[in-house]
Amino acid sequence: MRDRAKMGNKLSIIIPAYNVEPYISMCLDSVLACPSKEIEVICIDDGSTDGSGAIIRAYAQRDARISALRTENRGLSAARNTGLERAKGEYVLYVDSDDCVLTKHLARLLSLMEAHPDADVFMTDYRMFYQTAGEIREKTFFSIGEQSDGAEGMACLPQVLSKRECFWNVWRYVYRRKFLLAQQIRFREGVLSEDVDYTTRVFLAEPRIVFLHCPFYCYRKARGDSITGSISVKRVLDTVGMLESSIRLLAGSDFPWKQLLMEQYQFELVLTMAQLTELPEEQRPAVLKKLQTALPALAAGEDRTAHFAGRVCSILGVQAVSRLLYLIKRLRRRARKRWKTGDEDEWIWTENA
Repeated sequence: MRDRAKMGNKLSIIIPAYNVEPYISMCLDSVLACPSKEIEVICIDDGSTDGSGAIIRAYAQRDARISALRTENRGLSAARNTGLERAKGEYVLYVDSDDCVLTKHLARLLSLMEAHPDADVFMTDYRMFYQTAGEIREKTFFSIGEQSDGAEGMACLPQVLSKRECFWNVWRYVYRRKFLLAQQIRFREGVLSEDVDYTTRVFLAEPRIVFLHCPFYCYRKARGDSITGSISVKRVLDTVGMLESSIRLLAGSDFPWKQLLMEQYQFELVLTMAQLTELPEEQRPAVLKKLQTALPALAAGEDRTAHFAGRVCSILGVQAVSRLLYLIKRLRRRARKRWKTGDEDEWIWTENA
């Protein structure tokens, strides 16, 4: 009989899962290999129709640190919120079920966190990996860098945001659970690109944040059947909606670094316009209308580039700008294939790196 009462509760790892049978074992193995007894794993099978649920339940039978839940396909946001409701740990980490962690780095992260007992949020570098020709390749992305290890405070945000990377991915952060509860921060349910809204609300709460060089998280480069691996009309509509609402939230706030965040979201909003051209023609009218409604968001703040982009869209039209951006996107992809750098050939997976 497993005794959950004796378990520690340093970190709650929340893993929503939906039809990820080929990936869920790798994810759970990587998390459970952590020798710490101070972790709990809350795995939510969100109505899977493949063998994901059976795999999760089998793991829960073998390891007392796992709680296996079943929900009726309410979506990623709802599953994460359910996990947070059940969590007992001092800190919370969200892990996507088709990703994994580097076990020794996760253990090291727990150790590093002890030096910052007052922190509300920890942010780390991360790794991206993908499988090709039967080989796993990976690369580390340094958003903060080794020289910034242990840097504290929101004043470090300019360095983090300077690379125009997706800083809003929630798996890049470890959150104090009481901070999330006190600030009533939850995922917006029923939408995609929910991480944008979530991270915006976290920053607006001005947490005590610490940046650690400990790239424990391994993000799987978009697989063809993943939620993020394909363009859909709902994804584009929701992304535009999340970016627009976040820009408005920031514009109306007193957050000291709101300009930096707005610039990032405005840049992403312009890039999203290219996806209009990638959608089937019958789906474009709804997205075009949404983009036109969102154009005023480019006029918020002080960024002249965003203002200029908004004026160009008003003069040429969103459709014309979308076609131009799509053409640029295709040309850049062709250039990458033709002038492939040696770096891409160095993406070789190593657990001990």
